Amino acid sequence: MDFVHNAVFNMDVVEIAEAVDHLGAEQRQQRRQLRALVRQRRMADPILAISDEEFRKNFRYSKEHALRLLHMLHADLSHEDGRGDSLTPLQQLCIALNYYGGGMYQRVAALCGGVSQPTVHRCIAKVCIAV
Repeated sequence: MDFVHNAVFNMDVVEIAEAVDHLGAEQRQQRRQLRALVRQRRMADPILAISDEEFRKNFRYSKEHALRLLHMLHADLSHEDGRGDSLTPLQQLCIALNYYGGGMYQRVAALCGGVSQPTVHRCIAKVCIAV
Protein backbone atom coordinates (compact mmCIF):
# COMPACT_ATOMS: atom_id res chain seq x y z
CA MET A 1 0.00 0.00 0.00
CA ASP A 2 2.85 2.37 0.83
CA PHE A 3 4.35 1.73 -2.61
CA VAL A 4 1.12 2.77 -4.35
CA HIS A 5 0.78 5.83 -2.11
CA ASN A 6 4.39 6.85 -2.77
CA ALA A 7 4.01 6.28 -6.53
CA VAL A 8 0.90 8.48 -6.67
CA PHE A 9 2.50 11.05 -4.39
CA ASN A 10 5.56 11.26 -6.64
CA MET A 11 3.49 11.72 -9.83
CA ASP A 12 3.11 15.24 -11.03
CA VAL A 13 -0.27 16.76 -11.84
CA VAL A 14 0.15 16.20 -15.58
CA GLU A 15 0.84 12.48 -15.12
CA ILE A 16 -2.21 12.12 -12.85
CA ALA A 17 -4.39 13.97 -15.37
CA GLU A 18 -3.13 11.72 -18.18
CA ALA A 19 -3.84 8.60 -16.11
CA VAL A 20 -7.37 9.82 -15.34
CA ASP A 21 -7.96 10.66 -19.02
CA HIS A 22 -6.76 7.19 -20.00
CA LEU A 23 -9.19 5.56 -17.54
CA GLY A 24 -11.98 7.78 -18.82
CA ALA A 25 -11.18 6.81 -22.41
CA GLU A 26 -11.30 3.10 -21.53
CA GLN A 27 -14.68 3.51 -19.83
CA ARG A 28 -16.05 5.45 -22.81
CA GLN A 29 -14.80 2.71 -25.13
CA GLN A 30 -16.49 0.03 -23.01
CA ARG A 31 -19.76 1.99 -23.03
CA ARG A 32 -19.56 2.36 -26.83
CA GLN A 33 -19.00 -1.39 -27.20
CA LEU A 34 -21.94 -2.15 -24.90
CA ARG A 35 -24.22 0.21 -26.84
CA ALA A 36 -23.10 -1.45 -30.10
CA LEU A 37 -23.98 -4.89 -28.71
CA VAL A 38 -27.40 -3.67 -27.60
CA ARG A 39 -27.96 -2.10 -31.02
CA GLN A 40 -26.99 -5.36 -32.76
CA ARG A 41 -29.36 -7.28 -30.54
CA ARG A 42 -32.14 -4.81 -31.27
CA MET A 43 -31.59 -5.01 -34.99
CA ALA A 44 -31.74 -8.82 -35.08
CA ASP A 45 -34.68 -10.14 -37.07
CA PRO A 46 -36.58 -12.50 -34.74
CA ILE A 47 -37.93 -14.47 -37.70
CA LEU A 48 -34.42 -15.33 -38.89
CA ALA A 49 -32.57 -15.27 -35.56
CA ILE A 50 -34.39 -18.09 -33.74
CA SER A 51 -35.90 -21.47 -34.56
CA ASP A 52 -39.63 -22.07 -35.09
CA GLU A 53 -39.93 -23.79 -31.72
CA GLU A 54 -38.10 -21.02 -29.87
CA PHE A 55 -40.21 -18.39 -31.66
CA ARG A 56 -43.43 -20.09 -30.55
CA LYS A 57 -42.10 -20.41 -27.00
CA ASN A 58 -41.21 -16.70 -26.79
CA PHE A 59 -44.07 -15.12 -28.71
CA ARG A 60 -46.89 -17.71 -28.43
CA TYR A 61 -47.43 -17.55 -32.20
CA SER A 62 -45.95 -19.49 -35.07
CA LYS A 63 -43.74 -17.51 -37.41
CA GLU A 64 -46.37 -17.90 -40.13
CA HIS A 65 -49.15 -16.42 -37.97
CA ALA A 66 -46.91 -13.62 -36.73
CA LEU A 67 -46.11 -12.70 -40.34
CA ARG A 68 -49.84 -12.69 -41.20
CA LEU A 69 -50.53 -10.42 -38.25
CA LEU A 70 -47.61 -8.22 -39.27
CA HIS A 71 -49.02 -7.94 -42.80
CA MET A 72 -52.34 -6.70 -41.37
CA LEU A 73 -50.71 -4.20 -38.96
CA HIS A 74 -47.67 -3.11 -41.00
CA ALA A 75 -49.08 0.25 -42.10
CA ASP A 76 -50.04 1.19 -38.54
CA LEU A 77 -46.66 0.18 -37.09
CA SER A 78 -44.50 1.79 -39.78
CA HIS A 79 -43.00 5.22 -39.27
CA GLU A 80 -41.33 7.48 -41.76
CA ASP A 81 -39.48 9.88 -39.47
CA GLY A 82 -36.07 8.32 -40.25
CA ARG A 83 -34.68 9.07 -36.80
CA GLY A 84 -31.94 6.92 -35.31
CA ASP A 85 -32.20 3.16 -35.04
CA SER A 86 -35.97 2.92 -34.94
CA LEU A 87 -37.59 -0.45 -34.46
CA THR A 88 -39.05 -2.21 -37.45
CA PRO A 89 -42.76 -3.13 -37.44
CA LEU A 90 -41.72 -6.78 -36.94
CA GLN A 91 -39.62 -5.91 -33.89
CA GLN A 92 -42.46 -3.85 -32.42
CA LEU A 93 -44.91 -6.70 -32.95
CA CYS A 94 -42.54 -9.27 -31.44
CA ILE A 95 -41.91 -7.10 -28.37
CA ALA A 96 -45.66 -6.74 -27.85
CA LEU A 97 -46.30 -10.47 -28.42
CA ASN A 98 -43.50 -11.33 -26.01
CA TYR A 99 -45.09 -9.12 -23.39
CA TYR A 100 -48.63 -10.44 -24.01
CA GLY A 101 -47.60 -14.08 -24.17
CA GLY A 102 -45.23 -14.01 -21.23
CA GLY A 103 -47.41 -12.37 -18.60
CA MET A 104 -44.37 -10.40 -17.48
CA TYR A 105 -43.42 -6.89 -16.58
CA GLN A 106 -42.46 -4.42 -19.29
CA ARG A 107 -38.96 -4.23 -17.82
CA VAL A 108 -38.43 -7.97 -18.39
CA ALA A 109 -39.79 -7.70 -21.93
CA ALA A 110 -37.38 -4.80 -22.45
CA LEU A 111 -34.41 -6.92 -21.39
CA CYS A 112 -35.48 -9.71 -23.72
CA GLY A 113 -35.91 -7.32 -26.63
CA GLY A 114 -32.76 -5.33 -25.99
CA VAL A 115 -34.68 -2.08 -25.59
CA SER A 116 -35.74 0.18 -22.74
CA GLN A 117 -38.93 -0.19 -20.71
CA PRO A 118 -40.43 3.01 -22.20
CA THR A 119 -39.82 1.59 -25.68
CA VAL A 120 -41.69 -1.59 -24.70
CA HIS A 121 -44.56 0.58 -23.44
CA ARG A 122 -44.73 2.47 -26.75
CA CYS A 123 -44.62 -0.79 -28.76
CA ILE A 124 -47.44 -2.29 -26.72
CA ALA A 125 -49.52 0.86 -27.12
CA LYS A 126 -48.96 1.02 -30.89
CA VAL A 127 -49.83 -2.64 -31.37
CA CYS A 128 -52.95 -2.31 -29.20
CA ILE A 129 -54.13 0.70 -31.19
CA ALA A 130 -53.35 -1.07 -34.48
CA VAL A 131 -55.31 -4.16 -33.50
